[in-house]
Amino acid sequence: GGGSGGAIHIIANTIDGTTGTIASNGGNGGDTSYDSGGGSGGRVSLIYTTDSFIGGIQNSPIQCLGGWGDTAGSNGTINFN
Repeated sequence: GGGSGGAIHIIANTIDGTTGTIASNGGNGGDTSYDSGGGSGGRVSLIYTTDSFIGGIQNSPIQCLGGWGDTAGSNGTINFN
C-alpha cells in the first residue's frame, strides 16, 4: 500500500509570495493497477503573524490528499493559526 503523507509544520512572521505549493499527499497503492490501499494524506500546520501571500495563504494550493488505490486513502488536515 501507499505511505502516508507525513507532516509539515511552518512557523513564520510573514507568509509572502505569488506562487507555490505545499503538499503532504499520501502515496498510491500498488502498481499501475492500484491493487492495494492508498496512503492517507498528511498534516500541514502554518503558524504566522502576517499573510502577504497574493490571494491569501488560505486560498493557495495546499494539499493533504489521500492516495489512490483499491481503497483510497483519506485526506489529511490543514491547520492555520
